Amino acid sequence: MKVLINRLFEGIKSAKVKYVETGKLSMNIFNTLVDLDPTPQKKYIEWMSKAYVNGQKDIDKFEIISDFDQLVSRNKIRGDQSDINKYKTTEDVYDVVKHYEAEPSKTEQEKEIKTTGADKVFENDKIRIYLIKSKEASCIYGSGTKWCTSAKSSHNYFHTYYYDDYVNLYYILKKKTAGNNLDKIAVAVTDKGKIEVYDSADKKLTKREYSKVFKDLGIPFQVKEDKELVPSEEPKKPEILGKGRESQYKLLMQILIQYLGLSDDEATDIIYKSERPEAEAELKKAVFKMLTTEFGLKPTEANNIINQHEDMDADDLVNMAKVLHTRKNNRLGNGNISGLLKNTEEDKYVEDKD
Repeated sequence: MKVLINRLFEGIKSAKVKYVETGKLSMNIFNTLVDLDPTPQKKYIEWMSKAYVNGQKDIDKFEIISDFDQLVSRNKIRGDQSDINKYKTTEDVYDVVKHYEAEPSKTEQEKEIKTTGADKVFENDKIRIYLIKSKEASCIYGSGTKWCTSAKSSHNYFHTYYYDDYVNLYYILKKKTAGNNLDKIAVAVTDKGKIEVYDSADKKLTKREYSKVFKDLGIPFQVKEDKELVPSEEPKKPEILGKGRESQYKLLMQILIQYLGLSDDEATDIIYKSERPEAEAELKKAVFKMLTTEFGLKPTEANNIINQHEDMDADDLVNMAKVLHTRKNNRLGNGNISGLLKNTEEDKYVEDKD
């Protein structure tokens, strides 16, 4: 204990001998400086005494030493800069303190990046899902993975995906990790609404694989047209046909699969994005195929019928497909088909007006 006390007061004794006993400092000023030294062992008192003797007569300016010591303790001021003897005046100390006070710590920087560079879009008792909006956030949330969008030592492709290819990235993070490649999962949603799912080793999961994982983790979601991954309590069917149109939905699925040779997923994808020009083009292809194969029209005749209705939206195309599909056994001629479709449009107008 005696040794400890001697060490604590060693700095005071040394400074007192140099500056008080030599008459350079009054005992009153010296005691004031001792009180301003924030450390138990008074490790700054000798520097403070020297600075005062060398012209730093404003006692209040020595209060900056407390701020300096706090930054050193928090490891914000490190290396040679943490040595008080590297500074000549309190102004020098003030400058370095203000510099590092303005600069957030690594923890503070990471917190800021997490806050501004990502949005938490879903959470349950097992996982959190973040929409990643910056390369820095991608590196933090994707740390420990082999994703090229989270790379630090090699080229990072986040900007390529996010800005060039218009891909939204969602990172699924487990709250309780199991030490396997599914602790972190990346979901890439393209501008066309398609998704790709990768485990932390950057292995692409099949639809069957990620569907099981999502079910186990309690992640119901749908992908909206604006690339947004939207968790919901009950995943919803596409509503492009409006309410009460389930029969038309099934019919359109059948037509797209039958006449364009699409899979269920591809047909659903077209229906889901039916307000997009490329989806309408696919619907027109189906109508064209139906006219030429079921009704025996020539390609030019089929095109003429379709071109007569250029302003059709997806709903109109559905109605056209429905009419043609239900009348496909009646080998109608070009004019009869046009008249039939015209009557259908007039009926639709009256129905909408009502």
